[in-house]
Amino acid sequence: MEGFLGFLTARTWAVSICNQSPAIGAEILSSPRISEEIPMRPTFARVSAAISITLLGSSASASLGSIASAVASPASGLPPALAIVMAGLGVPPGACLVEDGDFATAEGGCKDLATGLVWGQGSTAPDAVPGFITIATWDEAVMFCEDSTQGNHGDWFLPNVDELAEVMANGGVGHLNVWDSVRHWTSTTRGSQRAWMISFAGSVESVQLKSSLVSVVCARVAAPASPPAAPTGLSATATSSGQIDLTWTDNATDEAGFQIDRSLNGIDWGPLTTVSANTTSYPDTGLAASTTFWYRVKAYNSAADSVYSNTASAMTSPGAGGPALANGEFTIDGEVTIGSYLDTHFDDGVFETVREELTHGNPANRTSLLEHKWTFNVQDGTGITLQARAISYEEDFDFAWSLTDGNDYEDAGHFIGTILSGGDEQTLDLVLPAAISGTVYVRVIDTDRTPGNTNLDRVFIDFISITTD
Repeated sequence: MEGFLGFLTARTWAVSICNQSPAIGAEILSSPRISEEIPMRPTFARVSAAISITLLGSSASASLGSIASAVASPASGLPPALAIVMAGLGVPPGACLVEDGDFATAEGGCKDLATGLVWGQGSTAPDAVPGFITIATWDEAVMFCEDSTQGNHGDWFLPNVDELAEVMANGGVGHLNVWDSVRHWTSTTRGSQRAWMISFAGSVESVQLKSSLVSVVCARVAAPASPPAAPTGLSATATSSGQIDLTWTDNATDEAGFQIDRSLNGIDWGPLTTVSANTTSYPDTGLAASTTFWYRVKAYNSAADSVYSNTASAMTSPGAGGPALANGEFTIDGEVTIGSYLDTHFDDGVFETVREELTHGNPANRTSLLEHKWTFNVQDGTGITLQARAISYEEDFDFAWSLTDGNDYEDAGHFIGTILSGGDEQTLDLVLPAAISGTVYVRVIDTDRTPGNTNLDRVFIDFISITTD
């Protein structure tokens, strides 16, 4: 009987049931899979044989419960738990057998709350009547999961060996709608002809030929319910004239990836690239020399994007023979009222304006002060020239340079020159020692600190550069 039924098709089997029990046969024939003429595998044939035996001579009102009893009978050789699933009794396909704090029916299957993976109904293969357990080759198993639309989701996949082992370690046995006494395929291969499989009973792992007939269970990644946590601690470091390295802290556990944005002014942004989940660094290459770039990063998943990280910026070092431009600034006395160090990058008539501030104390002794500094990253060479262009209308301002931002502003050879009052744009030039490299500081200070001088004078800086030959 079993050998003969092994060549029956799903449709002819359903028709034979319909002849014995119209109600049950009509229910089975309504399945879209029944219309396909697919030879049944031996396991499925044993089930149909048991059901045929039960229905033979029974009334038209035979119940699915009686079918389950027959399938579980000694004649079928199948365990009662399997028979109940095969007969369509118990929980709906894909739902959790037990719902608790570890597993919950959600998003088309039984969701492992520890990993976020959703598990479908187990051991359903391409040639199965829905609700019945059968077996498949490895290639069929992969195709079945990829083509599955269980729960109206189309992103099912055959789990790898770690994912299948993890759901068992988390208590999957007793929760998932699977036959726990048989082996299940995983997507993890060993060579070209074999793949790993796992039995839910005892978490036994083994390798089998891909042509073998093994049970199947599919999984999918649950959609996040909320956006991921935002990255923090973004930093940008220039490592050459054409590269800036970014690093940040990943605070999310459910991100799909990160989007990196870049700007040339810290105001107008555009996407630079995206990187995969758990990434915490990125090298931005192919950049222009002596140019400042701003960056920000956000995490994203299928629910939404996180807020952006902090903003970080860095200036690439000058290329061979290229000018080093200011990559930062700070004020000791006074304030920047218009622009920033970026406006000193080009000799274009666009100025950074720095204004004096008043001291405190006795009004008769108060005076106005200005001290402002810029930083440069300089490469050594055979000749290094510093050039500054600026305007002053009310007071003279002195420029000097330093390697330490200490007392060496006053050393011989460190004085660059004076921008005289009068409203004319003037250029200061100074040849620096060829041996210097690294960070160089350029300082501007006011020259009239007479008590009682409370005029808030300004200096307008158009351009500062340090060129290496």
